[in-house]
Amino acid sequence: MADIEYISDFLNAPGVEGKRQTRGYIPASPGNFIGTQGQNPTRYKAIGASGVTIATGCDLGQTDVATLRAYGMPDAIINSLTPYIGLKTSRAIVKLAQLPLSISPGAAAEIDHCVHRGYLDRYVRPAYGKASGVNFDDLPKQAQAVIFSCCFQKGCGGVRRDWPKLWGYLTRQDWSKATHELKYGFTQYKARRRIEGELLAEIAQCSA
Repeated sequence: MADIEYISDFLNAPGVEGKRQTRGYIPASPGNFIGTQGQNPTRYKAIGASGVTIATGCDLGQTDVATLRAYGMPDAIINSLTPYIGLKTSRAIVKLAQLPLSISPGAAAEIDHCVHRGYLDRYVRPAYGKASGVNFDDLPKQAQAVIFSCCFQKGCGGVRRDWPKLWGYLTRQDWSKATHELKYGFTQYKARRRIEGELLAEIAQCSA
């Protein structure tokens, strides 16, 4: 089986998704918007299509209630997140300014457990299996973590479309070339890709 705990721990590493968050935020310029007094919402611009994000990279703007229920998330937690679900960019900033989001550490951990396992089951495992003919669960845990990290940030379709060279190496289990691509082939999210490359290098060296 996939090592979901190892995957989640990797996502929590500095430079990947980072520390699990109990306060909602929106990745924005000139800095993360959290909706506290002193932050003028008109001066912030969300990065990309970002929405309110909580726990470990759970972007509520990119999901819906039905998906969270399918992931097994308790209704009590879903209810606390509902005001922000589906809101992106400026709409998310306005909502978070009106209603800052704060949850307990236990709720944040439960969100991670449900979302990471659900995303793996619904998207990552079938996408990788279809492209490679190899069971995702049979991969080394380092490869599982790197593939999940890329897909969780970009979407499996986004990785296939925008990073075809990397996706090809990963689906052919060419860990050495995938490591090199992650470490040296990116200008966007360069630090995160390098961290993923360093992890994948552990098995690239073993298989060399």
